[in-house]
Amino acid sequence: MVRHLDSLINMRQQERNRYTAGITCMYILAMMEEHIGLIEEQITELKKQIAKLIEQHEELKRQKDLLVSIPGIGELTAAKLISEIVDVRRFESASQLSAYAGITPQQHSSGTSIRGRGRMSKTGNVHLRKSLYMPALVAKKNNPIVHAFCEQLANRGKQKMVIVGAAMHKLLMLVYGVLKSGKAFDPNYARNMLIAS
Repeated sequence: MVRHLDSLINMRQQERNRYTAGITCMYILAMMEEHIGLIEEQITELKKQIAKLIEQHEELKRQKDLLVSIPGIGELTAAKLISEIVDVRRFESASQLSAYAGITPQQHSSGTSIRGRGRMSKTGNVHLRKSLYMPALVAKKNNPIVHAFCEQLANRGKQKMVIVGAAMHKLLMLVYGVLKSGKAFDPNYARNMLIAS
């Protein structure tokens, strides 16, 4: 359901792009408006069905409530995370989950002695990785743990996209923490864990 929702959102954006691409035929423009309206109706209905399913399932609701306690994660992102992670118990550590998402740092090297800038591996679950991008941008501003972490990286001169990738990674660590512990986000506990790690 959440993957189809992503497909509909992408389809709507593509149609909006075509609509503003300079088409002058009023008949075609009217058809496109109608199509965009239909897609928007389907998006609205599918969001309702996803929320309804989660609310009717005790375990899914529990996981959703844990996830939305993390600043930066809303209900739709929580649904995406639940659907892509499936069962956090299959990951022995937060690092394993991060590797599964493909957001573990990877050192780029050429030959035996020349080293380039680090980057995300991007070899994991693309749907999970994409679901973290926008929430990480929000968390950079509104989540005290992610914000402080990103500030440290900025002060060390890290580039913007490196910081965003690190924010995604840190956010996923918090996701793992609340799901594994069964306890809602606590900035003081998370901060102590950050200092310890």
